[in-house]
Amino acid sequence: MLAQRKLDSRVPISSWSWYCVIVLLLSCSCSCREVNLFTRPKVRAPQGRLEVRSLLTDASSAPGLCDSIIKAAGYPCEEVTVQTSDGFLLGLQHIPYGVAGITNDTQKRPPVFLQHGLTQGGDDWVLNSPSQSLAYILADRGFDVWIGNLRGTRFSHGHTTLSPDDWRFWDWSFNEHASIDMPTMVGYVQRSTASQVYYVGHSQGTIMALAAMSDPDTGMSNLLKASALLAPIAYMQHMKSQLLSVSVDLMLDKIVGIFGTREFNLNNEVGEKLLGLACAEPNVFCDNLFRAYTGPNCCFNDSRALYYLQWEPQSTSTKNLQHLAQMIRSGKFERFDYGWLGNIIHYKQGTPPLYDLSRIPSATNILMVSGGQDGLADPSDVKKLQDEMTCQVESLILPSYGHADFVVGTQAHVDVYNRVIQYFQSLP
Repeated sequence: MLAQRKLDSRVPISSWSWYCVIVLLLSCSCSCREVNLFTRPKVRAPQGRLEVRSLLTDASSAPGLCDSIIKAAGYPCEEVTVQTSDGFLLGLQHIPYGVAGITNDTQKRPPVFLQHGLTQGGDDWVLNSPSQSLAYILADRGFDVWIGNLRGTRFSHGHTTLSPDDWRFWDWSFNEHASIDMPTMVGYVQRSTASQVYYVGHSQGTIMALAAMSDPDTGMSNLLKASALLAPIAYMQHMKSQLLSVSVDLMLDKIVGIFGTREFNLNNEVGEKLLGLACAEPNVFCDNLFRAYTGPNCCFNDSRALYYLQWEPQSTSTKNLQHLAQMIRSGKFERFDYGWLGNIIHYKQGTPPLYDLSRIPSATNILMVSGGQDGLADPSDVKKLQDEMTCQVESLILPSYGHADFVVGTQAHVDVYNRVIQYFQSLP
């Protein structure tokens, strides 16, 4: 386990890794040692898994999330596409009611919106059994469930004019998730249901929610009734993820930008080579890559690992990774840093503006659920986040939980989801 990260400390970088970096920059042909996901032999996904490019350019060329998973579990589901102001076509899945408990499809149900994290998709909420997956549990407990998919992921549907081969298709970070994607998707749900929306976000889904709620221009205070933030992140100064820490120190986010890679996906050649660079470090133990990235997880079912790998990881932009790495290096919750001149052009100031958490309206209701073993949302960083909040915040800390336990853990339906539902139902 890496020591607690300080801003002025760095994991020692071996000469072999720097050699790989140089060769990768010159030819993208560096060969570092292979790694395995979840301690199991690495397998190529079945044909058709992650048909990202064909799906992004033609939404009809591959089955959506409804047909792929949700309907097969016996739940009603409809696919919806919403268009952002900058032309992205985002996929939503709508589960109007459940199959257990309250099933009258004419009854008015409170809408709840589920937002996935980094390199994930809306499938995150339905990958476990109906008794363990949040989307199904909410539907069975009387909620009108909507699942979001961010730009660039498998179950969003591309762009009105841009191809994924165009660099402009990937010119965004979580700032655009917060300022454009989230208001577009949640706004659609609010208008469709004529009700304020409950929000549940995990990991990056919490970053974008906090950024959006702190910006009055997004109008989120009028759209949301309450939010549950699982593994909440605004600061990452003390994160203990071995893999992410050494990747930031190796400047891998900048390297991929230097040689022109705009799309980042661990399933493609560049992603695998960069992963090899990070895992070549002596302080990173990639025999269990999942643990190396998230830290320990108390309740992850290893026997389902290969099934999860049929759906994830999914694509994000290199710029998004650069924004996250910037947060780690600076210790600040701030907008994307374009450099002094670029910041003058974008922000009329030489440094990127901070996301001001004190601007979240005081009447905003938020439940923060965090884990004591989380390698990405470290407890000390979560505390710093909570100390800056001036709205109505309730906190639940689960000492044994890691980062992934909140969405694919076998006990989350008991420890987390029941608490989220109780919190939503307790509000007037």
